[in-house]
Amino acid sequence: MARELALIGQSGASAVICPIVSGRHAKYFSGVRRFREAGINISLGTDTYPSDMIQNMHVGAILSRVESGDITEASAADYYNMATLGGARALGREDLGRLSPGAKADIMVFDFDRIHSGQCSDPVTAMVINGNGRDIQLIRYGSSDEAYLDLRSGRVDVVFSDVLAIQEGFIKREGGDDFVMKGPLVTDSRWFGEGSGIAVRKQDVRLKERLNQAILALRDNGEYQKINARYFDFDIYGE
Repeated sequence: MARELALIGQSGASAVICPIVSGRHAKYFSGVRRFREAGINISLGTDTYPSDMIQNMHVGAILSRVESGDITEASAADYYNMATLGGARALGREDLGRLSPGAKADIMVFDFDRIHSGQCSDPVTAMVINGNGRDIQLIRYGSSDEAYLDLRSGRVDVVFSDVLAIQEGFIKREGGDDFVMKGPLVTDSRWFGEGSGIAVRKQDVRLKERLNQAILALRDNGEYQKINARYFDFDIYGE
């Protein structure tokens, strides 16, 4: 077995394990330490419900220790790395699974301020051993398409995004007819600025005035509303 594992490690292949699924079938992968020592990348997967990767990490750490009879066989950090860096390596994506310059801005905010989280001397251990997916309060995605994928699958309940982007890029496209935009527009200038505009040179004061007058005239005579209704389901001008 050692020779075969060494060959797998040398080939650059990855192993994918699914703790919850395996545990339900009364079996589990035995060899986190052996695979790691052979240089084999291990990633964490799931093909069942609940699609809760934190629960998956927790169950995996427990099963590894029970299977081996050794509490040091796998730590919470080992399974955390499988779910993040290990998965990224399996995909050949060094820009995923980490927070570093050049990596995708895929960020999750975990809420430790809950009674069931217990003490938090080590955040990774507290999250994996005491937490669950319902403790994830916010996810920042590297792209809108990734957010829409999670929304369709039910992994998230709400996506907060630019109204034009989500209307044109998701709701009006195939699979988007089951979703709607809810709530008032969020226009806090502290976070979003004063809105969109037309850039002109500072010295072109007269040009800026003429553009502003033209926009007001279009809104007054109803022409703006006709153009807006042709392309959008909401007032793109705003309040």
